[in-house]
Amino acid sequence: GGAGKSAFQQLVGAMMGLTQTLNESEFSDESLFALRTKMIKASGGAMVAPTEEEEQLTNRVCGACLGVATAISQQPFFQKVFMLVVLKLQEQEAQQDHLAL
Repeated sequence: GGAGKSAFQQLVGAMMGLTQTLNESEFSDESLFALRTKMIKASGGAMVAPTEEEEQLTNRVCGACLGVATAISQQPFFQKVFMLVVLKLQEQEAQQDHLAL
């Protein structure tokens, strides 16, 4: 349970658990490729691993990774950094537009 823990502490715990799962799991090359494809497409159905056991593992890991990524994106520090990057990109675009005139 996460009773008494801050959202950030829960997130760190989830990341540590995910790291442990990845370190303890033996993925075949085909399963790793399936996992990468699932992650990139953010869909457990994007590709099927070679065996049912590997399919279950890749889907479980994919779901956990997507959950952690979503939780990180909701953190105030991430939102601040994201907005800083967006502003810098907008500034660069404005400078390039100015140079093109």
